[in-house]
Amino acid sequence: MRKRKRKSTPTTLFGMSIIRRKSGLRKKAHIAPRGIKRPVQRKYPLKPIPTTKPRKRRKKTPLTLAKEKLEETQKALVIKIYGKDCYTCPQKNLEGMNCQLGHVPWPRSELSVRCIFTLAFTRIQCFRCNINCGGNGAKAFVRMIKEGIDVDAMEAQNLATKGKTTPLKWFYEKRQEYQEKLLELQAGK
Repeated sequence: MRKRKRKSTPTTLFGMSIIRRKSGLRKKAHIAPRGIKRPVQRKYPLKPIPTTKPRKRRKKTPLTLAKEKLEETQKALVIKIYGKDCYTCPQKNLEGMNCQLGHVPWPRSELSVRCIFTLAFTRIQCFRCNINCGGNGAKAFVRMIKEGIDVDAMEAQNLATKGKTTPLKWFYEKRQEYQEKLLELQAGK
């Protein structure tokens, strides 16, 4: 008798049998080895991300520019008056990103616009104290009391000016005032 040649069909794929006992070959979706995720059929196909042109930056308003320039001048004046040492911790000679204009003893978010740009409420702080420790208001409060600063009067000033509108002219006048003080201090030293 002649022996029949068997067809060379594999019976296993990735270590799993592809032949079922009663129903024949398995479907391809079940052949995937363990660890490989089967394709997921979504009810709703994913939408392609629309390609749009880049958004235009809004121009800075005169008020925003006036505030930025006033803050630069205020920082230079505070450095000239109080030096480059952190007000709430022992760090000395701060420079670059570590030298920041901090609002003490209350955070900037609690101050009125006029108090934000007043010298009594600002001191130089390091990055750690100003950002990570939220201004270290408690230490600043204690130090201000030790220095004899009337914190109650500062709080009253903040409450009196909070919620009131501040015209653009005020920012220009304040900046001019600070520049004059800065020139006087530079000429004096």
